[in-house]
Amino acid sequence: MIPFFSRRIGLDSLGNPVTIRYGGKFTGKAGRCNFGLLHIKDYNKWDNPGYTVGRISYHII
Repeated sequence: MIPFFSRRIGLDSLGNPVTIRYGGKFTGKAGRCNFGLLHIKDYNKWDNPGYTVGRISYHII
């Protein structure tokens, strides 16, 4: 796993723009839980499967 910085989406390692092929975001709430999922695929020189990040939070009070 590596740290995720959403401001880097669509940029290469030097900060130059890279075209985004597709992306999607899903968020929701179930009871006291909140969740979210983000997936982005861009045109990069590594041709990786994309970037995915998720989060889950729970309201205690």
